[in-house]
Amino acid sequence: MRVLLTGVSSFTGCWFAAALAESGCEVIATTRRPCQGYSGVAARRLELARRAGCSLVGGFAFGDPRFVDLITASRVDILCHHGCEIGDFRSAAFNPVACHDAATAGAAGVLAALARGGGRALVVTGSVFEGATAAERGPVLAYGRVKVRIRETLSAAAAREGLATACFVVPHPIGALEKPGFGTYLASRWLRGQPACVRHPSLVRDFVHVDLLGALYAEFCHAQARPTAPRLRAPSGHAATLLAHAQRIAAALGPRLGIPCGVVAAEPPAASDEPEILVNPEPAGALAATWPVERAWDRMAEFYLWLNSSTS
Repeated sequence: MRVLLTGVSSFTGCWFAAALAESGCEVIATTRRPCQGYSGVAARRLELARRAGCSLVGGFAFGDPRFVDLITASRVDILCHHGCEIGDFRSAAFNPVACHDAATAGAAGVLAALARGGGRALVVTGSVFEGATAAERGPVLAYGRVKVRIRETLSAAAAREGLATACFVVPHPIGALEKPGFGTYLASRWLRGQPACVRHPSLVRDFVHVDLLGALYAEFCHAQARPTAPRLRAPSGHAATLLAHAQRIAAALGPRLGIPCGVVAAEPPAASDEPEILVNPEPAGALAATWPVERAWDRMAEFYLWLNSSTS
């Protein structure tokens, strides 16, 4: 199966690309800038995908004429539209309109080219923040609302070309090459010899190792070759409070980093405008039961040590 994937320079994107290639797909992975223009963590992400066997092509923005030409020439079976310029979606400066427009620009031409070349489906990446998998809850924050709009716009364009749209809903990934967030905060404190303070200890979130998430993504994409394929997958990882997550990460990384990894809860906890519980509803399945989780923890520890040495 030939796949074209956007967003390979992102945290989840590089692991998705690598998992697709390792599962036997021929993967063409695009970046918005020339590949040599990436450095630091982003460059390491591209290298992960390249080592897995992906063909990386740089300087392609979704929907522009060159991208449409690439779709036409590649004759791919599946278009995996994972790239989305988000930035800090919790910031007051987050612009959902610009985010939507960039992610859907030229969609009609892209999907027409995909259909002409015999493509089977469009796979879009959803987010647990969309709330689409819980009937009692709508989208969370402007980020959740814009992700819903992006999926609706792309689905409508695909339907006009007779293409199926499938959505893979991402919970909260952790692992090597991650973007700044909960895991990198914890590790940065520990590597400075300080305990980590969890500001929202009671919030329940759904964390999953990114390499396992990539394997689940590849499994979902392969299924799209079937006429009766499931069009929505929202796998759950390890659902627990943020305090419990921090303690779990500390227990796994402490021996690997060779340092104390203390965790304390904020007193009082910081206020939050997010739901108390935000998790995906589906068990990860048989693949998760046999996943080599120790290898995932090893990669995390190695990444945090590299990140600490490169920024110190």
